[in-house]
Amino acid sequence: MKNYNMTEKGEEIFNQTIKEIKKADGIRFSSIITNEEALILEKIAKKFDIKLINDEARNYQNFLNNFSKTSGVSLYSGDDEDVKNSDFIISFGGDVTDDTPHVRGLIDEASSQNQAEIISLHPIEDNSLTKILTKYVKYEVGSEEGVIALLAKELLKNCDTDSQIKEYFEAQDDGYISAESNVGEEEIEDIVLRVKSKKNPVLIVGSDVYNHPQAGEIAKLVGLIEKFTDFKILLSPTSINSLGVALICDLKMANDDDKIVGYNAKGDFTIGACEGCNLKISALNSQKGTFTTSSKKVKVKDVSLDCEKYGLNEIANSLGLKSESITDYTSKLPLQKGYKKFAFGDLGTLGYQLDISEIQSEYRLEEVEEIDSFDGVVIYLSNPAIDEKTSQTPILVGTKQFAIAAKIKDKSRVSICFDDECEEIDFEIDEDAKGVMAKFPTSHLEFSGDAFASKYRFTRAVIKSV
Repeated sequence: MKNYNMTEKGEEIFNQTIKEIKKADGIRFSSIITNEEALILEKIAKKFDIKLINDEARNYQNFLNNFSKTSGVSLYSGDDEDVKNSDFIISFGGDVTDDTPHVRGLIDEASSQNQAEIISLHPIEDNSLTKILTKYVKYEVGSEEGVIALLAKELLKNCDTDSQIKEYFEAQDDGYISAESNVGEEEIEDIVLRVKSKKNPVLIVGSDVYNHPQAGEIAKLVGLIEKFTDFKILLSPTSINSLGVALICDLKMANDDDKIVGYNAKGDFTIGACEGCNLKISALNSQKGTFTTSSKKVKVKDVSLDCEKYGLNEIANSLGLKSESITDYTSKLPLQKGYKKFAFGDLGTLGYQLDISEIQSEYRLEEVEEIDSFDGVVIYLSNPAIDEKTSQTPILVGTKQFAIAAKIKDKSRVSICFDDECEEIDFEIDEDAKGVMAKFPTSHLEFSGDAFASKYRFTRAVIKSV
């Protein structure tokens, strides 16, 4: 299909786009999108009875839904201010430095201003946290469900909980979980002992767990901590607007034989700002709209560029939705999900806070699943932030032990394959890192990065020198 520059108003390819959407089985898109775009896609999907596909946001959506089942609230309680003002922070299941640099900055503030104790639970030690870290607990890859079960049990030990919850934890095999996760019961007891004298504890849950095979049960256990303890919970979204997409869109799974239109994502026919798309449209930084932040605020995004290319609103109008401006959708965001009926022009710079609603709790908890061991060469799919000051050249960074196990050399070019995805990348040894592990950055990938965003972030790989 010929690719037209939409500054020239390529009517032929635009009309073809409309036809492709109407006959598609689904639209795949990423969470690097505004709330308004997400709502337009939702309306198009409903109008033409097609699927909306975003596996990363769907996994986050499922995690939120399971969290709500036990917490009894529609959204988590924590926000940026809670982290900043905290005197005790647990980071669990995520690489807070790379994934959420702004949250990492708030942790630094809490440490320096409040002398907050900082606890990190993760298979990979974050060396950049060393100066402020109170305690690091290393657990085995894949054992997140067991680790949070141990922590929840100890935190809820003296809480006034439901009898069903008490029975669940009484039956829990702590010895097995401790042995398989490599987390001593005394380490968990020490964490809970430390928090007893604290006034503003925060638990930050990272994006490792959203794609975990047992994500639903992990979410329910985190929900119990939200409901029965003083912890403020922050479920860090994976991408720029994962929370907004999860709240606005009814997301589905794609079938292998589905005909897919990709909106800034892979598809049989693609619409996007990247080179190679069938229909070239405005980039995100030239579109007006709003995001839903990790602090559950609806905020106006900055527009850094003026652009005459077509956008999603023009496509929607041709599909019969009819709106003068994409910002007309700002006041139509779903009220039942906590949004408010504010017009775009009335938001100002501060935006507004989502409403949190109470729901009926249910405590259907499953026994902790058997913990599988991750043998062989294991890669961590990292998501470092990239800006103009950051090197655009991706590097696979691993330990000396990893290089020996993978039979590769420092500062060499390697081929790395997992599932059906292969990439060539430079490899470097991190002299300070420990264990048998390497970080593979996915931020530099465009459409192929979508697949990685929906995977459990620790994955086996085949690596060869090039």
